[in-house]
Amino acid sequence: MRTYSQPTTRFWLYALLPILSIFLGWDAAFAQSNDPRIESLMRATVLVIQAREINDVLVETCVGSGTLVGREGLILTNAHIVEPSDICDGDQILIAISKSLEEPPVPSFRAEMVQVDAKRDLALLQIRQELDGRSLDPRALTLPYAELGNSDDVQLDQTVVFLGFSGIGDAPIRPAEDVLRGTISGFLAEPSVGDRAWLKTDLQIPGVMSGGGVYDLAGRLIGVPTSSPLKTGGSGQCIPLRDSNRDGLVDEADRCIPIGADSNAIRPINIFQPLLRAATLGLTIAETPPTTIPLGLAPSISRLFFATNVRDGQPNTVVDELPANPASLYLFFDYANMPEDAVYEIRVIVQGVPNPVLSLAPVRWSGEREGTWFFGTSELVLPNGRYQFTVFIDGSAAATRSILIGAATVNAPRFTDIVFGIADDVGNFSGSGYLLPVGEIATARFIHQNIPPGIPWQTRWYYEGVLTSNSADAWIDGVNGIKEISIAPLGGLLPGRYRLELGIEDRLAATADFIIAGNPPTSIPRIFTNLRFVAASDRSALPTAASATTFLRTINSIYVLFEWQRISQELPWELNWFVDDASFYEHSSLWQSTANGSGVLSRLQGQNLIPEGRYRVELSVAGVVLAEGEFTVGIGQLSSEESREPRGVRLQGQVVDAGTSEGIAGASFILISEDFAVEDWEWDARQVFDRARSDAQGFFQFDRLLQFGIPYSVYVSTRGYLPITADGFIVTEDTANPLALTLELVRDRP
Repeated sequence: MRTYSQPTTRFWLYALLPILSIFLGWDAAFAQSNDPRIESLMRATVLVIQAREINDVLVETCVGSGTLVGREGLILTNAHIVEPSDICDGDQILIAISKSLEEPPVPSFRAEMVQVDAKRDLALLQIRQELDGRSLDPRALTLPYAELGNSDDVQLDQTVVFLGFSGIGDAPIRPAEDVLRGTISGFLAEPSVGDRAWLKTDLQIPGVMSGGGVYDLAGRLIGVPTSSPLKTGGSGQCIPLRDSNRDGLVDEADRCIPIGADSNAIRPINIFQPLLRAATLGLTIAETPPTTIPLGLAPSISRLFFATNVRDGQPNTVVDELPANPASLYLFFDYANMPEDAVYEIRVIVQGVPNPVLSLAPVRWSGEREGTWFFGTSELVLPNGRYQFTVFIDGSAAATRSILIGAATVNAPRFTDIVFGIADDVGNFSGSGYLLPVGEIATARFIHQNIPPGIPWQTRWYYEGVLTSNSADAWIDGVNGIKEISIAPLGGLLPGRYRLELGIEDRLAATADFIIAGNPPTSIPRIFTNLRFVAASDRSALPTAASATTFLRTINSIYVLFEWQRISQELPWELNWFVDDASFYEHSSLWQSTANGSGVLSRLQGQNLIPEGRYRVELSVAGVVLAEGEFTVGIGQLSSEESREPRGVRLQGQVVDAGTSEGIAGASFILISEDFAVEDWEWDARQVFDRARSDAQGFFQFDRLLQFGIPYSVYVSTRGYLPITADGFIVTEDTANPLALTLELVRDRP
């Protein structure tokens, strides 16, 4: 494993070489690039290193790529790269940045995870410390960062650019290996996100590039290439780093750094926006009830079938075969006992040939512990053939199902569009579609088409997965139209999850789930009530604290309290937070508390104080908002806080030849920290405050802001010229900002 020293210990030689060789020229391949924006994007790409301290040495445990998305050191990456696991057992996060595009990335900072969406495998990091552990103010950083695009605007066959480290950071980021061009080949849907849960590409992206960036041709970040989390005995790769067994070879017998499997899946950037908004405002949500999984239960996949469309998460039309050139196809299946760290994969084979566009490489599971899942596309025309879908869990095939596309077009009998509600005595039908209050009877309404008289058809009703009622009859209700059927169990409908299956000649023709919960009197149940907000430092202060809807800008913790009625265990529900109508937190889980009760739902925590703004909380079940509440902090509108403005001076300029005034490429400009003078300079990374390097025209810019009143020492040098050195370089609040310098170097020999 690779190691990085603490201030009191040693650096491994290869980790120090990039620092000592900073004075070499620019990467020739990049200098010939036709797009000058690539350089900025390459510098915004970082190596994310999970590490653990062993005997005063930081030992690398896992690596991946990341992208700077804020000049103050905000980094977007995959959650599985930085979250500890049985394989990636580090407890610290190091960030290596490219000071020179011709040298390997230099481990420069330590970061912490400030926001995470584990289900969607996204994490946001914040640089907090120097590599040696010294604290730094992120506001003093001016790092290059990527501009965010809009992944909803991405089109099929659009050219995109991938940036990330294809190796483990022992080489510079190179256009040939690490800046890849490909096209968008498809879009895949899942319940956790929607129609564009995944963008697909025609490239197989190396596992270490997982967590990096995908850009449109305008240089805007539109996605994150994502591979599977690493698990013992699961998918992924392992790269030997050094001769750990001392047999004279670096091979598979040596200890190595694990990386994810190659993948062609991209998480769209739009689902990252709430994380960024929360991090920018310094907000976190705590004390949300967790979901637990009983021990000893293995994951299972069952009841696979296909549908042509999805409506509110439910299959619209169940099919066994399709005519030629359909534009949409979805695989549905039930799942149970799925752990949060499960790796799932779907392999699609068409006419015996793997189809990488419809397949999903191993990725982190993004659903709940149990429920119904769908996977598919509505934005591709599918060619004819026999399609076989196989679902893998943790590398093992769990279930498979096939469908024929290109079947002869016939007016097959079918049922579609099942919805649920309450029907009164005169035929009025009311309800939200898939959520009803506790009562005596529930009614299903559906469309029937091409149903000949006398054809056998079946109904099957389930409660919590158990068949409770079924029937088989001959059809008597006309060829086309709308039909209603009801369920009225003895003792009424208990809270919980229900399912209706409709069959035609013993073939599954339509199915949908619905939930019974909460109280009447209307068709929209009353499940969550008395939602209120309380400012308190901790739970012990809640009994005596009064609820309010307006709060002063002097608090850093607000509790959300509520009451609930007639909820069954494992009920799927959602919690969403908004500030000024923009989402900054999304949470879904299965209900784990009692059927009736009251308590703390959630807690909003500010990093310092909760920013001014208008906040809203929404509670939903089956996509229906059942309770919401608002409160304001301060003036009730987000403001530009002076505390987040840059503090310091941005230093930039040009290094030129004193005789010709032409720019000098590759000049190194080192600012030595205030603890050292030029005469103390020993080419030690711990002496460096920051360093910059001139481009092909001699221009340079520092990543960190110079702090007011701090005396820096200066060392400017390049081959063939006399160096410039100086002590006591100070900027003040009156210094021009940015400060642009022209540095004239004199040739060493006439």
